[in-house]
Amino acid sequence: SIAKFWSPVLLTNINHNTNSRYSADFEEIETLGSGAFGEVVKAKNRLDSRIYAIKKIKLQSGSGREKRILREVTTLSKLHHSHIVRYYQAWIEEVSQPAS
Repeated sequence: SIAKFWSPVLLTNINHNTNSRYSADFEEIETLGSGAFGEVVKAKNRLDSRIYAIKKIKLQSGSGREKRILREVTTLSKLHHSHIVRYYQAWIEEVSQPAS
């Protein structure tokens, strides 16, 4: 169950590049689920060796989704309930697209 994992949120269109905080801080283990906004992955933190569920969301400029996603992050940061996975942090990464 995803509830047993810690849950930071990652807002990005990440491509696992060398300048990535995600790539530097986490070792991705497996995909837990996916949907219209992105995916949730199980990852191990390289520093504390804990397992986290990370929600990766692809942002597109001008899509109008950005405000809704940031509102979700703000709401999650305020929630403390035994039936809601705990929120820890969010960040945005700018990444380059792979060469074609």
